[in-house]
Order: sequence, then C-alpha cells, then structure tokens
Amino acid sequence: MEPSGCRHLFDKVAGHAFGSMSIRELCEIPVKQISHENCVAFLWVTSPLLEEAFEIIHAWGFKYKTSMVWDKVGHNVGNYVSVRHEFLLICAKGTPPKVARLVDSVYVEERQEHSSKPEYFRELIDELYPAGKRIELFARGDIPEPWDSWGNESDKNFPDTEVSPEGDVVRVGIVMPLPIDKVTG
Repeated sequence: MEPSGCRHLFDKVAGHAFGSMSIRELCEIPVKQISHENCVAFLWVTSPLLEEAFEIIHAWGFKYKTSMVWDKVGHNVGNYVSVRHEFLLICAKGTPPKVARLVDSVYVEERQEHSSKPEYFRELIDELYPAGKRIELFARGDIPEPWDSWGNESDKNFPDTEVSPEGDVVRVGIVMPLPIDKVTG
C-alpha cells in the first residue's frame, strides 16, 4: 500500500530509505490502462500531500468520491498541527458496483511499523467489493490472495492491459508520498 512516491521532503526529515517518485512519475504509472472502465481506487494520503493526490487521481482516470480517516492514536510532529491521521481517498471511474453496506468513515488503530497500514482496510475492501481483480501498487510484505502486487518490494511485473470483465478495484496509497492499490469490484 505504500507508494514509492513523493517522499523527498519526508525522506530528508526522517532519514528513511525509501525510493522516491515525483508526482509526475506517479501520474505516468499506467493505472488508467490496466483498470476496468467501472473501477474503484483507494489512495492513501497524508494531509501535507492531499492537494497533489488529486492530480494523480485525475491522471489515472478517476474521480474523487469520498474518504475514510485512519486515526493512528499517537501524535506525529507536523508543521501546523500535531497530525495523528491519514486519509484513504475513495475514487471511481465509470459506474462501479454498489457496496452492500455503509461503514464508518473513521477507523481507530495505533500505528505500527513506519508506513504500514492496518489490515482492516484490505479486509474491508474485500468485503465491500468481493468480485474482480485486485492489485496493490507499492505493496510491502506478503500480500494475501486474491491480491496481486507491484512495486520495488515486489517480484512481479506491472500487469498487462487486460482487465477483468467483472470490473476492477484499484487501491492506492499515499503516505507522505503516494501509495496505490488496485482492487476491482
């Protein structure tokens, strides 16, 4: 879920050894070509990069619909406020399937290792969109079935341009930089 993007400033401050991509490079990832015409994308973003996330969303052919908030409980140093949350932007293209039930937009769980996301969100996406292909871009660690993964910590190549006839879901992540995941429903 962790993208290798836009971390330049964060890398300098925190000294983390992540690869980085510019917003332009993230926009050029061919998500538009591999995602179904009726698709949902989930994109992680922190408050300082919220504005830049919309450029990526549009480049990938999606429209912003709504968001969820992950309350990390512990505070992080920020420039204007003590930030303790991340946004999970929910975006769509075409007419994605309707969800079976509505869920709370705020989820509370203490953060664990740097940039890891709660498994709750992947499980929620699987529940809300049970059909179709799924891909997590910039995935870290083992990815459960039926998810596919791509990124510098994955041994897989970027998918070809074939899409599932059932539709796709793209899960994207932005965490100071921009994480992306593709899930179809």
